[in-house]
Amino acid sequence: MKIINRLFITLTRNKKKNFVLFSIIFLIGLVINSNYIINRAVNATTNEIRRTTPPILTLIPDMTTINYQYFENYFPSVSNIDSKIIYEISNLPYVRMMYYTIIPTTNSTSLIRHGEVQSGLFNMIGVSTTDFFFANEGFIDIAQGRTFTNEELHLIELPLVAPIIISDKIANLNGLTIGSQIEFFELLLNLPDVFDISDLNEFIERKYFEFEVIGIFTYNPPLHIDEYYQDHVFTQILNQFYIPNWRASQLLEYAVNFIIDYSYSIDTNNHSLADFIKNHMEVIWVLYNALDMDNFKTAAYAILPDYWTFETATRDFSHVIHTFDLLDSITNQMFWFFTVLMIVATYLLIYFTLDERKHEHAIYLSLGESKKKIFLLIFIEVLIIGTIAIVFSIIISNYFAEYLGQYIILNHFESHRVNPHPKFNLTIDLLGFNHVLSPQEMIELFRIDISIKHMIQIYLGFISILFISCISAFISIFKSSTSKLLTKAKIG
Repeated sequence: MKIINRLFITLTRNKKKNFVLFSIIFLIGLVINSNYIINRAVNATTNEIRRTTPPILTLIPDMTTINYQYFENYFPSVSNIDSKIIYEISNLPYVRMMYYTIIPTTNSTSLIRHGEVQSGLFNMIGVSTTDFFFANEGFIDIAQGRTFTNEELHLIELPLVAPIIISDKIANLNGLTIGSQIEFFELLLNLPDVFDISDLNEFIERKYFEFEVIGIFTYNPPLHIDEYYQDHVFTQILNQFYIPNWRASQLLEYAVNFIIDYSYSIDTNNHSLADFIKNHMEVIWVLYNALDMDNFKTAAYAILPDYWTFETATRDFSHVIHTFDLLDSITNQMFWFFTVLMIVATYLLIYFTLDERKHEHAIYLSLGESKKKIFLLIFIEVLIIGTIAIVFSIIISNYFAEYLGQYIILNHFESHRVNPHPKFNLTIDLLGFNHVLSPQEMIELFRIDISIKHMIQIYLGFISILFISCISAFISIFKSSTSKLLTKAKIG
């Protein structure tokens, strides 16, 4: 009972100093707690974004680095990616499958396109395996019919009619069903030995290719798409077709040969066949786990030549991940800085408080109390004040961290986008893997989820800091012998 009375008297008698101690613990604790909570939320949100992202990657030239080198008056030599490099990357332990697709553009005068633009041009997506991962990994569903069989994809003798999968929009607009026949054509140039350049168009002919519809797909776009995505990417996907790679190769060969023949007839300094083909072939890697994407990139960059990088479905909000990574680094540094600051600040405050009360403690020593008991009473005083301050800081820091997270997302998600209208026609977009999140969805992912276990850990961490500060200050004050403290005491 005497101990409780002494604690009550001490706490009420030193209101100003106790309030200063409370304020220091509360304010620094608020910063430390907020940094800890934000750090956990940032890591959880970033992992959730990466976890829900389709684990798809394609190779593209690193134009950011290349353009920077040009700006610095250095003209880099970009090496080609050969099959050895592709298969070496494909053998990394993170890779579930390697897929290649040929993406030619073909023509039709009879088909009606979905959307306002009626150009008669359609993209073809080449398929190389029976694992129709466009449906398995993306937003495409086979609503009617089937996908390709192994026999249809790997034929020894190529038939005249090739299987094709079309969108439900194209099917409805053109009255097509399973089993319907579709005809596309490529242009070819049949030039005589002697001709006039002005009559060049007269020698253009058409090569027709027959297809039979075996499947009809539906495309389920992201929940939140802007006008640009609606008008370009979404419309483009609905106007494209899936065909075997062998037929895609045929279409591409005719298209490329026509371009080369036509340009060569005008200018002999034209591009080669390889230059055109490499712009229409894409290698796609599918990983086992989206969370392995960073590890895969690190291992792949050690294999790749300079000036190549990967395109992923996180492109649309890579700036958000970058901001979160930066915030994670900052909060880590602030956490440790303010932890040290709290130790120093509480030590100094407790030290000066004890220094003013050393005469009081000398009296207790003269009455036979041990230094151990005096320290215990001092620590209990600090513990009571610290507990109240820490509890308040934990409660308020939860709301503060949530507000700060929403502020970062709302202000950086739209206004600081790297490219609000990313380059259309990238493979990721064409295959239906564009991963779009709205600011509201990002806010929902940024969950401030601190369990009772973590609160207890935070509390024990603060108590440890107070204990270290308290015992350090106590040792500094009471390092003198009891007799020296007694001689300084003012008795009576």
